[in-house]
Amino acid sequence: MKMNYLIKTNARGDKRKKRITLIVVVVVFLSVIWASFFSGIFSSIGAWIWSGENSLSQSIRETAEFFKSKNTLLAENKELKDRLQTMTVDTLAVDITRQENKELKEILGRNENRSAVLASVLRTPPFSPYDTFVLDIGKDKDVQVGNYVFVGGTILVGEIVEVNPTSSKAQLFSSPGKISPVLVGTRSVSVEARGLGAGNFEIILPREIAIQKGDSIIMPDINSMLLGVVEEVDTDSAKTFQRVLFASPVNIQDVRWVTVVKSGSLR
Repeated sequence: MKMNYLIKTNARGDKRKKRITLIVVVVVFLSVIWASFFSGIFSSIGAWIWSGENSLSQSIRETAEFFKSKNTLLAENKELKDRLQTMTVDTLAVDITRQENKELKEILGRNENRSAVLASVLRTPPFSPYDTFVLDIGKDKDVQVGNYVFVGGTILVGEIVEVNPTSSKAQLFSSPGKISPVLVGTRSVSVEARGLGAGNFEIILPREIAIQKGDSIIMPDINSMLLGVVEEVDTDSAKTFQRVLFASPVNIQDVRWVTVVKSGSLR
């Protein structure tokens, strides 16, 4: 009986050892497997986080560069616009100066044989009294009442009616109601023209005097200078007279320079 008890006890001890060994092996195996598994997961998570950080940093850098580049372009664009505006203003100033020089040369060239002085028009209608020019010359340039005023050196527009120390006033022949002697038609018939204002005139002629649109109207006794051009002829067969409307070939409001000719008066 004692022997059988020992055998059974030894058998149970062997089984226990085997179980313990198996448990240890399983635990070690699982430890290795779990360690490898979690290591891979943590590595993947770490790689993902690192990649995300790199992408975020790159996006931030790219965004900053974009706004920096945009601001730089805006600044350069503004600078180019400012330069272009400056160049445009400078070019315009040069063009204006060239045009003024050209006009002055033409005016002076046409008046070489006359006692004339150049004047700048300070005010024109409607900024001056109706149908008058205010000029920047007066007694300082020996301007006298009755001197003639020309535009472009050849187109008669008025005469000096007031002289001050450094300025003068010219009344236009087109002043409303002003009567001026003129020559019309191919035969240069002497008649009177009445001013209507703003460079416009009218003439009342006998029907038999031939005149048509485009004919020149000139002033006598001053080298036959041009006063205006016929724009309309109103002929009524039932009437013995015809009404002729003519106008100065220059726009009175646009005149900037005139020449004052120091000669006799028309009055």
